Amino acid sequence: MNKIILLFIPIILANSLSFGQIAYSGFIGKYPIELVTDIASDGAANAVYLYKKYNDPITIDAKLGKNTLTLSEVIRDSTSLIFDNYDSKKDTIFGKWIDSKNKKELSIILIKKFEIDYGKNKEWKNRELIQHASLKNLYFKLLISKTKKILKHM
Repeated sequence: MNKIILLFIPIILANSLSFGQIAYSGFIGKYPIELVTDIASDGAANAVYLYKKYNDPITIDAKLGKNTLTLSEVIRDSTSLIFDNYDSKKDTIFGKWIDSKNKKELSIILIKKFEIDYGKNKEWKNRELIQHASLKNLYFKLLISKTKKILKHM
């Protein structure tokens, strides 16, 4: 998939029960990827990643438990990304990509690009979040900004 549709939505949000969405960039083995996680305080999570070469988002079920973040591909149930000692505060995380069907394992290194933390009193602009939705030749990124200004409905 080569084309990207960007949406712009200014947002103003208060504290939530979520740790916040975190965007990472890095590698599974030698393959460049992007990953976006959204982890709630109870460990429930949503995530999506894509290989930059293919630009085709991969939906993954996610769960954080006892400092281990486990991401399992929805379509290929034999493939998982596992991050032991996961800490959302760290700028770099390490993990393993495991294909249990083919008995393959690759190392993962990801660097935090940004964290969408709605509770802090900080403004930011134009952060892109990969979305699960995609079409045959398109995938979507949500472009968001945070401002302290109150927007009025006209």
